[in-house]
Amino acid sequence: MLTTIQQAAKLIADGNALIVAGEEELLQSLRAATGLAGRIPYFMTEHGGVTSREQLFIEQVPAIAVASRIRIYNGTEIAQVGVNAPERGYSLLIIPAFSRLHHDYALHAPHYPELFFKVIAGWIAGVHLDDVNVRAPAVFHGPSGAKYTQEAVALEVQLPADHAATLGIVNIFEQGAGDQLVFTASGFAIDECLVNGVRHNFHDYLLRVGVDVRLPLIADFCGTMINVGIQSVDAKTRRVQLYAPVFEDVIYRFAKPIGDYSACFAAAIPAHVRNPAFACNCVLNYLYGSLEGRSAGAHRRSP
Repeated sequence: MLTTIQQAAKLIADGNALIVAGEEELLQSLRAATGLAGRIPYFMTEHGGVTSREQLFIEQVPAIAVASRIRIYNGTEIAQVGVNAPERGYSLLIIPAFSRLHHDYALHAPHYPELFFKVIAGWIAGVHLDDVNVRAPAVFHGPSGAKYTQEAVALEVQLPADHAATLGIVNIFEQGAGDQLVFTASGFAIDECLVNGVRHNFHDYLLRVGVDVRLPLIADFCGTMINVGIQSVDAKTRRVQLYAPVFEDVIYRFAKPIGDYSACFAAAIPAHVRNPAFACNCVLNYLYGSLEGRSAGAHRRSP
């Protein structure tokens, strides 16, 4: 729900547990006893995508929740995020982009205990793309109003015994039929890769082939297609920086182009999904799909 700062303050005053997204200046003026927030100015509303530095996007914890708790995680404690997540319920985790914790979580979370036995969703807090490398992404601890750029915040929501949380991903990108790319080391910064088994500088390969770098790299992880977006291609260092890590010895291919992203995404949302407690999209999809002012599938309401 897109709101003004005044509307958000009233929801907080009424005792609602909130997950809030918006610009730092707005978030710093809020303090929610049972809420948390992450910086980002790109929103998907029921009427389409909106970029705003003056409004907030709010999700309320469902009224059926029986309890909620907020935690702050540093680089050492983050490995316990799965252990701490409710057995019956879910955790919403917000991590500042480009932080050391972001790097470590992206690379090592698959090895955290109980991670794949719990429901954990959330987003990577960012900034307006005009502010990348100028302003730092941040998260906010609602009860204290404290701002963090190197820690994560999590809201653990416990549900009644007769309810359960489920997590789903809608990814309409598919692997293309192009070259097989295998990376010799896991990470966000790439120098070399194997192209159909032959070693190449990745930067040089992208230029030579003329890859549309708006398209993600895609790998199949046990039947789930995972995307990796390209952040920058540096001619001086001949290095490619990614928004998420690639993993060594995994086969990647660039995605097939998508004609009408908005329509394809809307069609891919499962029919049974109604009134999700939380939903988000990737800013790279927002840009690639030209979602400003366009819907990516209306939130289905229960009859």
